[in-house]
Amino acid sequence: MSKARVIYLVVKKETTDLLRDRRTIITALAIPLLIFPLLFGVIGYFANPTSNPSPVLLVNHDGGSLSTNLTNILLQTPGITLTKTSTANLTDVIESGKYDVAIEVPTNFTNAIQAGGQMNLTLYYDPANGRAQQGIAIIQGITSSFSQEVVAQRLASKGITKTQLNPVGLQPKAVSKATNQSLLTISTIFPSFLLYFTFLGAFYFIVDDIFGEKERRSLEALFTLPPKRSTIFLGKLSVAFLLSMITAGLGLGATLISLSSLSRGSQVVASLPSYLLPPIIAIVALAGLSMCALGFCISTFAKNIREAQQYLSPVFFVLFLPIYFVSFLPPNQLAQYSYIPILGFSILMRDIIIGTATPLEYAGSIAANLLTLLLLVWLAIRLLNSEKIILRS
Repeated sequence: MSKARVIYLVVKKETTDLLRDRRTIITALAIPLLIFPLLFGVIGYFANPTSNPSPVLLVNHDGGSLSTNLTNILLQTPGITLTKTSTANLTDVIESGKYDVAIEVPTNFTNAIQAGGQMNLTLYYDPANGRAQQGIAIIQGITSSFSQEVVAQRLASKGITKTQLNPVGLQPKAVSKATNQSLLTISTIFPSFLLYFTFLGAFYFIVDDIFGEKERRSLEALFTLPPKRSTIFLGKLSVAFLLSMITAGLGLGATLISLSSLSRGSQVVASLPSYLLPPIIAIVALAGLSMCALGFCISTFAKNIREAQQYLSPVFFVLFLPIYFVSFLPPNQLAQYSYIPILGFSILMRDIIIGTATPLEYAGSIAANLLTLLLLVWLAIRLLNSEKIILRS
């Protein structure tokens, strides 16, 4: 019997066992379809002031020209929905949760400002309301611009220009290739989450595959068959890899759909360009093989299923490490970390998304991880060939 035929039979056997394991099916198929839309869709929807504007109540006690102009500007401002009323108990309105922010314009607002004085708007809000913070930030930006216009008029009446008061200015000029803010945000968290679920898809299968068969008394019988254990391992690795790629594919698809829905009707386009998908899929495939091989090494060395779970669980934490430092290091320092086995996949994927990956980074990261994959496969086969490791309890 050919080696390919043996691998096919092992894959068929493992797939049959897999379809009976509801826990693995739920982990590999259901969770990514729920988590990725939740992460990039639901959270993105609520965090986006365009799709989830903050309701604001305005009570204008003045009625002058300046307060009317300010009201008209607020009515046309995206990110908030303004409602006007003549009177209301603003404390009760905020505590009831009907409005996030309430603005009170005092009497004589227009007259005091036109006379060269200052008048304060009063904002009512609940500090525990996160959306209210977004509304306040938008309102502060509008009032700041409105104040600058008033100042410009006052200076012009006295023959003073704003440039005379501000002789030195700042003109920011972005020189990085990464100018799309939405891509920068996606590149920070998306790679780690994608790799996390790539590993999660095969996690329970890997944990159960050695000691689960041992408990079912099928492992010893499988190893007494003529095919080499290396051939059997390749069959098992193929099923684990297939599971991880299904999970990653579902997660990637759910992410694209969520980002597309989030961008619809919004001025901010949050999406992954189609030309980025081939390199991302290639990286995920290599990462899936490496993490599955690593999982087999760890679970094979463990004495029981619970111990295997304890050994494998820290891998999930490692996959999230890049999230915590990618925002604090310059890109030229991050690139060197892409050579770290498995961990570097997140860095390389991030640089691909924002367009800063260099040929050297590509080659170095892929070469380092290919060598790691070969080492892990060799180690897994050695562990499977060791009767002392396999048969111990």
